[in-house]
Amino acid sequence: MYRWQMMLNCGGTFMEFIERNEVKMETGMFLDEDFPFYISYKQISDYRDSEVLSHWHIELEYILVLEGRLDYIGEDSEYTMSEGEGVLVNGNVLHSYRRNRTNECRYLVVIFHPSLIGYNAAGRISANYIFPYFSGDQAFTDIRLTGRELWHSEIASILLEAESYSAAGAAGYEMDIQILLLKCWRILYEKVLCAREGRPGKNPKNELIYKAVKYIREHIEEKIYLTDIARACSISNTECCRMFKRQVGQSPMEYVKKYRIKRSLDFLENKNCSIMQVAQMAGFESQSYYTKVFRSIMKCTPQEYRKENKRVIDTGGT
Repeated sequence: MYRWQMMLNCGGTFMEFIERNEVKMETGMFLDEDFPFYISYKQISDYRDSEVLSHWHIELEYILVLEGRLDYIGEDSEYTMSEGEGVLVNGNVLHSYRRNRTNECRYLVVIFHPSLIGYNAAGRISANYIFPYFSGDQAFTDIRLTGRELWHSEIASILLEAESYSAAGAAGYEMDIQILLLKCWRILYEKVLCAREGRPGKNPKNELIYKAVKYIREHIEEKIYLTDIARACSISNTECCRMFKRQVGQSPMEYVKKYRIKRSLDFLENKNCSIMQVAQMAGFESQSYYTKVFRSIMKCTPQEYRKENKRVIDTGGT
């Protein structure tokens, strides 16, 4: 039986699976199509292994550390953020973050589609001040906000204000949030973006890691070997491993395993799917190997995860 057919038997549709929101799968956050904005306080321990796996999405993402420390890995940068520090990640930029050593970390995360600041709009504002920094020669990868500049703190305050509007949900709060996002972008343009004119944009070498990750995700139901990933990028196995270590922080095959396990979590929430079906839909050839890898990454068995997830839902927990 083909895996997409098994998924139909589990109560889903093939297109629902293909169109699964990238943001939701990697971060657990879901954006409303009518108002693509998400903001919430988080703890890195909310995620298994205290790690958000390398991913990208069209939306911008802002992370502000409130307590503790967080390790951030971007396309061209890797650093530890402490309290009061943050980063703005551009759309379609590969990035991940994880707990720094054994420290807990509490942070604010903001994810929003560029359309909320006029990316898709016609006219001078989009053409001059927005579009070039997403799709043009001046497109940036991420902007580190150390908190040492007054405008860094100003952006943090604006987004904390946006969180209060979102939490209250009063009539018209969407307009208030959109105004605040534009205010942030105006500051970024004045302090950072306008100074990028004449500078090179995203590093073309980074396209290789996108090719690699794209290959993995498109062939995740098949057997994947290191040679396959390297061939997809037209590089050697050794260079492929170096690239993943440098830009993702783990080996290619470690990434494959973690991606498959994360992919399986949504399937486990469907009680109509057997563990064997979940294993196969996630790209594992056998239930026993799936269970072994699952335990090594999630620190529990798939059955235990499913039972605990059901308990949380039944009791209304989070």
